Amino acid sequence: MLRRLATLATLLAASLIAGCGVTLNGVTVPPDTLQKARSIAVVSVLGDTIRFRKQGLLSSDDVPFEVPEWGLDDRFAALYAEEITRSLGVTARPYHGPLQKDLLNTLYVIKGLNTRASPNWEVGAPALRAIARETNADLLAVVVRDGTMDYLQMSQFILDGLGFTSGRGLCATHAFMMVVLVDATSLEPVAGSTLWVRKDVPRWLFQRAVVPNELCARAPAGTLSPKQMEILHAGMLRAVEPEAIEDTVKRLVKRP
Repeated sequence: MLRRLATLATLLAASLIAGCGVTLNGVTVPPDTLQKARSIAVVSVLGDTIRFRKQGLLSSDDVPFEVPEWGLDDRFAALYAEEITRSLGVTARPYHGPLQKDLLNTLYVIKGLNTRASPNWEVGAPALRAIARETNADLLAVVVRDGTMDYLQMSQFILDGLGFTSGRGLCATHAFMMVVLVDATSLEPVAGSTLWVRKDVPRWLFQRAVVPNELCARAPAGTLSPKQMEILHAGMLRAVEPEAIEDTVKRLVKRP
């Protein structure tokens, strides 16, 4: 019993620390910054790894599945670029190239006791500057990992980025992300919006897609069949609703 209480206390402390980080979500772009922008380069740095994560009282699973063939960053960059052009009225183009990998490899760090990877804009500045120069963009829209509480077990365990988990008789994928606008000259973030839709309901109810339970049952072993990987891929895409991307981009700008 004492060991269980100690484990619960550790999880609670970790969750409180994770919740204390400064977030850009809800910060809108200054009107003059958007008016001066002629073009926006969109780069996604979510990565090519899908993680199965599940936290128990005495043990946990954290199993990576490498899926570069899915091209998720390219897909999300294209989707956000299309929506930014439509909703913000500024030409946005997805960026694909080796500098994207440089940014992915430098942008995330571990801070203190927080086990969530958070964007470190200072460390990522050289790659951001190089992308800005190559694209001649005035703003960079960077799609980064975001996180929230475990949406199936209703616990304070933090899930982030792209992955899947199980709980309460369900297995589901999740895609937690935030789009951050970065000034291409100062390389400072100026606005941010986390992916979600339907403001009257907590966001963690909607960034998921239910998949067959057998995927979560086999995931801890680190092996899924090609057919199961196809199902997981489809579930990952379903977790990102088109209307969620639209609503997320529109929240980058303060509305009257």
